[in-house]
Amino acid sequence: MNSIVRFAGVLFAAAVLAFLSSCSRNNVQKSLNDIETYIDDRPDSALTALRTIDTLLLVSASSKAKYSLLSAIAYDKNYIDTTDVRVIEPAVEYYSRVNDKERLRKAYYYKGKMLEVADDRTTSAYYYSLAYDIARESENLNAQGLVCAALSRIYSYNRNSKQELLFAQKAEDCFLKDGDVQNAWIMQSIIPMCYANNYQWEISDSLYDAFFKCEIKDTVIYAKTLLKAAKTKIRKSSPDPVAACESFDRAIKMGVNPTVDNLSVYTYSLELKGEEQNVNSLLPVLDNLKMNPKNSGVVNLWEYRIFSHRKEFDKALSCFENSIAAQDSMLIVILGQSLEKVQKDYYIEKSSRLSAENKAQKTTGILILVISVFIVFVLMAIINKNRHMWIEKEEEVDSLKKDLALMVDNSTRINDALVTLRKEYIQVFKEQFSILNDLGSAYWSPLKRSKKEKTLAVVINALNSFSEVGNLEATINSHLNNVMSRIRIDLPNMSEKTYQIICLFIIGFSPKTIAMLMNLGVDSVYTIKNRIKKRIASLESPNRTHYLELFT
Repeated sequence: MNSIVRFAGVLFAAAVLAFLSSCSRNNVQKSLNDIETYIDDRPDSALTALRTIDTLLLVSASSKAKYSLLSAIAYDKNYIDTTDVRVIEPAVEYYSRVNDKERLRKAYYYKGKMLEVADDRTTSAYYYSLAYDIARESENLNAQGLVCAALSRIYSYNRNSKQELLFAQKAEDCFLKDGDVQNAWIMQSIIPMCYANNYQWEISDSLYDAFFKCEIKDTVIYAKTLLKAAKTKIRKSSPDPVAACESFDRAIKMGVNPTVDNLSVYTYSLELKGEEQNVNSLLPVLDNLKMNPKNSGVVNLWEYRIFSHRKEFDKALSCFENSIAAQDSMLIVILGQSLEKVQKDYYIEKSSRLSAENKAQKTTGILILVISVFIVFVLMAIINKNRHMWIEKEEEVDSLKKDLALMVDNSTRINDALVTLRKEYIQVFKEQFSILNDLGSAYWSPLKRSKKEKTLAVVINALNSFSEVGNLEATINSHLNNVMSRIRIDLPNMSEKTYQIICLFIIGFSPKTIAMLMNLGVDSVYTIKNRIKKRIASLESPNRTHYLELFT
């Protein structure tokens, strides 16, 4: 007994834990849905909420994918760079499998961003291209703009200036059409440098001038654009070192930290201005910075220009050679991350995907045809089954007719009082039977379902009326010495429906006929009859034997 109690306790505890676990999973899914609604407006709150979620409760693939995507978005919008693509992989895998285009586009975009941060620009460009493909299909201008801006950056890294400019202009156009003023302004800070990289100096200068006259929407971006403008002014065919230094000084006052490239440009600008003392104080700083291999090529290039300007050709040659060596290694990296290779891989993959989609469409067509044939087959089977049911019901009606005819024949062999009673009731029943027969045939005919239901209602009403015609119980009492009144006294507390069934048994109706009249199953009628007979058999009434005779 104790073991049974313990086992029951374990089962109860398991059920409670399962219920609590289910509730927890539902709460997690609700939290993810809520976070998705405000992540764009309050990314810091979204990131905090995501960090409070117990990842062990992320059981389904859909919840894991949503958590993955929201985490990637939250990191990006909170300016947290990550190179761990495992963050976004569940979203890429799931949304590509279920073909959720909008979320898949976001997953591709954020995977491309993570790979870009990891300097894997080849794979990054591939995922950006996939995201751009989906964005164009959906006509999502803002999404197109974001991906175009990303592709412009990738082309800039790979020194493809024409494509860099083309995608930057596409991005600006998408943002303007979408009404995204902030992102359009950011692209307007980038496009002048794109023109400079294409050696279109006048257009670059005019666009910088126009940008700096606009309202400042972000001081960091504005300051970085000043540094880019300084570099453009010193790179062009007629350098303007004064304007370059002014832009640099203005950017520094706005609190931006210059890059190694910015500092090198500034040093060269001071050299052109003739501020040799300031240049000499900065050269040791540059020499220290170029110890880092990543900075070597940039610093050596600008130092080469400084020493060439001073006509210190030995130092200039050394810097030039170091610069060439650094640029060779950079060239190898660029060639290794060739965007032409990326585009080739992308279009091969796209062709394969389209081929798979065409195959899937053909398969779907065949499947639809098979399903259609199956549906036709099922409908024919249903129609055939209904036809057999109709025939069976007609046979039942014929059987009832035979029961009635048999009752008429048998009624002549029963005592006079009962004969008279049965004849009266059967005559009434026969007058109604033709209606019942017609209605029954109409019900099982191939009419519309609504008409069948109406016909069935009429049949049931007609059947119910039979038990009430001529007050059957009063008629039986008048012919059989108040037998029903005595039965009610000896067998009290039975339902009116049971008393009606007793009346029908007394006048000699078969269980099948009673089942039809009372809208019961034949088995139910037999059960009621046996129950009544048992109660009669247990009576101590002097009428017990008479009652039993009426049921035989």
